[in-house]
Amino acid sequence: MKKTALFLILIITMLSVCACGKNTGTVKESDTAKYELTDILNNKISFTDESGKSVYLKNYRSEKYPDLQITPEKYVIIDLDNDGASELVLYASPDFGLYLVFHEYNGVIYSFEFVERAMIDLKQDGSFIQSSGAEINSYAILKFDKNTYKITEEAYCDDDSQTYRIDGKECSLNDINNYITSFNNKTSVEWS
Repeated sequence: MKKTALFLILIITMLSVCACGKNTGTVKESDTAKYELTDILNNKISFTDESGKSVYLKNYRSEKYPDLQITPEKYVIIDLDNDGASELVLYASPDFGLYLVFHEYNGVIYSFEFVERAMIDLKQDGSFIQSSGAEINSYAILKFDKNTYKITEEAYCDDDSQTYRIDGKECSLNDINNYITSFNNKTSVEWS
C-alpha cells in the first residue's frame, strides 16, 4: 500500500513538474520569429552582416558605406519570399537611404543592404520597385537560399529606350502599363 501511494505521488509530482514547463498559450513559429527579429532593433541579439561579422545594430558599420550613420527610422516584419518565415526590413538610414533586410537561416540571422532606390514601395506580397533612373524601373521580388538572396525581375520598364518586359519576355507599352497599374494597386507595407 505504501509503495502504491508513493508511486502515485511520484507520478503526480512528475506530471506537475512537466506541466509547469509548458506554455498554456499557443505560440506560432511566426510569432517567435517576430519576437527574435524585433530584438535586433533593441540590441538584444546580434546578426551576421554581409562581411560575415557578428554584430549588434548599435555597432553596425556598412563596409560599402563606412561613414554611414545608422539611425533606424522605421521597420516592417514581412514574409518577403512567401516561404512562411518572416524577414525584418529596417529603414536604417534616412539621411542616406539604406534598408537592411534580416533573414534567418539555420538559427543565424543574416543582414543584407539595399540602397533606397533598390527597394522602393515595398508591397505586402514582398514585391518592390528598383529604379535605375527617372524612366527606368524594375519590378522585383527577393528569394532567399540559405544565407544568400537573389533578386528576380518580374517586370521591366525603360521609357527612354522603349524597352518593356514582363517575366523576361518583351511586351508592349500597353501591357507594361497594365502591369504597373496592377502593381500600384497592391497594398504597400505598413511601417512601424
